[in-house]
Amino acid sequence: MIVFGESAINDAVSIALARSAENVAYMTENQENIMLEASIGTLTHFLIYFFGSMLVGAICGIIVSYIFAKIDFYVVPWIETGLFFILSYLPYILSESLGLSGILAILISAIFMRNYAFHSLSPVGQLTVENIVGMT
Repeated sequence: MIVFGESAINDAVSIALARSAENVAYMTENQENIMLEASIGTLTHFLIYFFGSMLVGAICGIIVSYIFAKIDFYVVPWIETGLFFILSYLPYILSESLGLSGILAILISAIFMRNYAFHSLSPVGQLTVENIVGMT
């Protein structure tokens, strides 16, 4: 798990840096001697990209955890499990549509959902989610 988490963060950082480098190439293409401006722009772009993705993931994780804490899905466990996985995909879609890192957003959201939403599931839902996640 530590290796997976470390590689996911590395992927997110490398994607953020690659997009920042594309931004610098675009900025310097039409202008001369703007290295300081390009460097500041790159740093700003990276910080917005990185922390914006983390913010989207955290907000989605908190919202999903709140939904599972307030609404009882115990009656139909397969709906509970299906909704858990569908809502787990939400931060990825949202962050990619905003031009942020979906990998980082889904990682942060998973941390929140594991610590909060998972404990709001029924025992059958918890067992099902653990087994499905364990298979992947």
